[in-house]
Amino acid sequence: MLNKHKKIIYIIVVINNYLRQYLNSSILFCRFSPVKKFILINATLISFIVGQPKETIEFQLDHISGSVLNAKNNNPIYGVLVEILSGNNVLKDSVFTNEKGFYKMENIGYVWKPKIRFTSREFQKFVDKIDRDSDNTKINKLNNSISTIINANLKPIPEKYKIPDLKKSSIEKRAETFFIEGNLFYSFNGDPNNIKAERIIIDSKGTFLDDDGNLIIMVNEEYYHPLYCYVPQMGGYENLAYIIKNLFDTPIFEESGFPITLPSNVLEPTIIYGTVLDIDTGQPVFGAEVSLSGNPNRRLTDNDGKFAFQISKTGDFKITVSPPLGSSKSHQGTSIIKVNNGRGGWYQSNQYLTQ
Repeated sequence: MLNKHKKIIYIIVVINNYLRQYLNSSILFCRFSPVKKFILINATLISFIVGQPKETIEFQLDHISGSVLNAKNNNPIYGVLVEILSGNNVLKDSVFTNEKGFYKMENIGYVWKPKIRFTSREFQKFVDKIDRDSDNTKINKLNNSISTIINANLKPIPEKYKIPDLKKSSIEKRAETFFIEGNLFYSFNGDPNNIKAERIIIDSKGTFLDDDGNLIIMVNEEYYHPLYCYVPQMGGYENLAYIIKNLFDTPIFEESGFPITLPSNVLEPTIIYGTVLDIDTGQPVFGAEVSLSGNPNRRLTDNDGKFAFQISKTGDFKITVSPPLGSSKSHQGTSIIKVNNGRGGWYQSNQYLTQ
């Protein structure tokens, strides 16, 4: 089977031959010199190629996982920051590798020209594009979303090139990566015998060290101690102080008696949300009707094109969008969200209307 680049070359050759045959039938063209014929045919071909429409949306990312190993000894690397970025470097999702060097991200959503970045203080940064044609990529035929496995082997940074360990700045920076605007975390009540937690949707975030050198998390102008923050990690909500325990001078998590992850019964019902956008203008669409399979209720998008559904069960949920009354636009593509947990989920899926 022809690969992507061979297909492109094949198409160019076919079009070139067609143009040559078509133009040779013209009396005027027959009078041209071979050089002029060559220039005219290839100028026409280039105009055709350049004039093709560019993709506005690259594709929908469903599930990305893999392992990160030390290229020198093949040992797993713990604590590597793995980020999904768009082509213009907008952060879409992030996670850290666990003790086995494994990472996993689910239901990332639509990303334009997506790429994946691996960052660690001790290893050289590695960036790779996410390719639909990779042997490790599976395409969901229902919604054209992709699931892929991307492994990375990171090269250690030579000692003479390592940046000195500035502990205060590194702990602040690393903690902040878990708080993505538009995402959420849970604030724990601090009682291991009566566990309760509040869901916080992140509108603004920041980190700093107080006068005593303690790490403070600031979300939506409110202050939180990392020991009480449970952030998305590997499909659940894990204690932030536990995740970055190696950066603390004292074992604050081990002494707390707090759970590593929050039990599912204290989490809020899962939310599927997003924005309906006009694909031609990029503007939000007001008044579009959004429905979710298995849910009798429908939603009308607000002035910002936003919608949201609360669900409490697992399964595959199909999103359907009807344009506002009087609009000639139609819904592009099919989005199916796979929900693995009826509580604690936070799935974004933007939808697009096109002419």
